[in-house]
Amino acid sequence: MPQNRTGVWAFSMGTIAATLTLPEEKVDFLIAEGYISDPVAYASRLKELKNKDILLPAGAETFVSLLKKIDCSMLLIAGEQDAFTTVTDSKQITLLGKNRQLLTFPGSHGEGFMRLTKDHFGDMYAAAIWKFTQNS
Repeated sequence: MPQNRTGVWAFSMGTIAATLTLPEEKVDFLIAEGYISDPVAYASRLKELKNKDILLPAGAETFVSLLKKIDCSMLLIAGEQDAFTTVTDSKQITLLGKNRQLLTFPGSHGEGFMRLTKDHFGDMYAAAIWKFTQNS
């Protein structure tokens, strides 16, 4: 395994930037928590759950097609109670390519580090990422 590898670590809205960039850029892996796999669906959920509107750019409906074009190992981290970026969304992403893994936790949006704690704050979160990066 090469000593120097490049990875991207993205959270929530940052997963949009990763999705837009990674089909064109070569990286070794992506770690993402709270993956927004479909901005149109995300905007709909935000409206329904928080009564907030998001103005999406033209072409947002084709965003989902980019997920198949990401050609690197992926570790997706998703909260089982996350109503915005659901476990189901992340499961669908794992089916679109090779070497895509899903780590779930009992919690909501952005709570992965906190919830994946056993002995020390975030220890299970860090261990999962370490294992993934060593095996991908």
